[in-house]
Amino acid sequence: MDLAVNLITSNGGKPLHINTILEHIRKVKGNPEIKRQSVEATFFRHITDKKDSARLVKSAPGMYGLKRYPREGVTAPISVAKG
Repeated sequence: MDLAVNLITSNGGKPLHINTILEHIRKVKGNPEIKRQSVEATFFRHITDKKDSARLVKSAPGMYGLKRYPREGVTAPISVAKG
């Protein structure tokens, strides 16, 4: 999980495809045998078990991103007054 979060963070917080994340995990761990299904199952379990405190979200089919990532230039939510 930490490897995926660090990779997405280094990508500017933009979501990445599972294949990109998988290649990175295989390189770092030095194990080309790691299967996509295993990584996706780990992500799915993390997202469903942690719910609101999960660090990853599935943003599209095969795409994972950070649940919370500070955006540049955004300091506070904008409120709109109803008139």
